[in-house]
Amino acid sequence: MESEYRQDSGEYKFSNKRDPKPAVFSFFAGIAQMFLLLGLFVLSAYTKGNNAIWTGAVGISMMVFSAFGMYYSSKCFSLEEIRYRYPIAGIVMNGFVFCSCFILYFIGLQI
Repeated sequence: MESEYRQDSGEYKFSNKRDPKPAVFSFFAGIAQMFLLLGLFVLSAYTKGNNAIWTGAVGISMMVFSAFGMYYSSKCFSLEEIRYRYPIAGIVMNGFVFCSCFILYFIGLQI
């Protein structure tokens, strides 16, 4: 339970704010996707861009999963009495992964 001290009345006001489960899941999925994206960057640098087709499939699936992560985080903004820490962090992380994969996908199409 989170408390807030009111200076004027000298009392504490307690609230039942909680962390929404879909946003927490989205946040930790975003962390996992960031590490996976970093691993794909290292693998691509090690092989000098001559990777197998499965690395592209992993990148496209990460783009799809990050879109779902952004959806789950944004769904939590309509809830009441929640902490907004995980929904905001989930949208930012999944949005970064989505934009990175989207840009890399179109760079790969042009080459």
